[in-house]
Amino acid sequence: MTPFDFLFLRHWPPSFQEAYAALALVNRQSIDWCGPRAGFISETQSTFLDDSETTENQDTPLLSQSPHTKHNRPETKLPSAFASLKSLTDLSITRFSFGGEIPAAIFHSPTLSQTLTSLNLSFNNLTGHLDASIANLANLTRLSLVSNGLSGSIPAAIGSLQNLQQLDLEDNHFSGTIPKEIANLVHMQHLNLNQNNLSALPHEISKMKELRSLDCRSNMLKGSIPASFGQLQNLRRLNLSNNFLHGSIPPELGDLHCCIYLLLSHNMLSGDIPHQLCNLGRAAFISLDNNALCGDVPTQLIQMPHLIRFRYHGNPGLFK
Repeated sequence: MTPFDFLFLRHWPPSFQEAYAALALVNRQSIDWCGPRAGFISETQSTFLDDSETTENQDTPLLSQSPHTKHNRPETKLPSAFASLKSLTDLSITRFSFGGEIPAAIFHSPTLSQTLTSLNLSFNNLTGHLDASIANLANLTRLSLVSNGLSGSIPAAIGSLQNLQQLDLEDNHFSGTIPKEIANLVHMQHLNLNQNNLSALPHEISKMKELRSLDCRSNMLKGSIPASFGQLQNLRRLNLSNNFLHGSIPPELGDLHCCIYLLLSHNMLSGDIPHQLCNLGRAAFISLDNNALCGDVPTQLIQMPHLIRFRYHGNPGLFK
């Protein structure tokens, strides 16, 4: 290990100019800043460091100052200098109070467009729209922008990121329909759009055959649950709770033989509980509560061998 294979920053850096100066000393492949501590690793995969893992470094940090919290630090904009770093594959800057828009330089960098595979800017105060130029980062496999203040529609151009496997846009202010172009992400495994203001589910999502987790809870989704979702044979988790979905539960959901979590509570679903749900042999959690379902609860559904929790209260017309 060379002297600059590992850089550790304890507490908040005095300035990002100093932090960037430290980064310039090495051809950095991975950057991971999180909380009041940050670690830089020269390997492809980021490593999160906490106090227990870095005891030997705590007395001699390369850069340090008195600790601050997110609430008493002034909001600053995310530096665009990262866009000029060469060979960067993983960029993770989380739990700072960075505000303003995501720097356009990150999306238009000729080097990042070739090298960046993971971008995580979660738990900041970023605002504005997610620009369509995100499509320039063609090698992204993970994009996480959780818990910011981003708004507007999800750009259709996101469907150009055909290497994307994980998309986390939870807890923002995105609105409008989920673009049907998202179905072009055929390698997608985890799609997390919960806690936004999205209004419609495109049936094209059923083309995402590698999808394992689809989480769209706590949005403004209307319309019915697409029956084609039953084609998602690798789906382990389907969470559409806390929306305004209506119509019946598609019997085709019983074809989700890998499904462990089926969460449809707090909607406006009506009709019977389809007996085809008894085919969900691996299901551990099924939540249908607080809808307008009616009829009898299938006895076989209650007796499924792996079922840990089955919620169906809050449906006045439902009988056990």
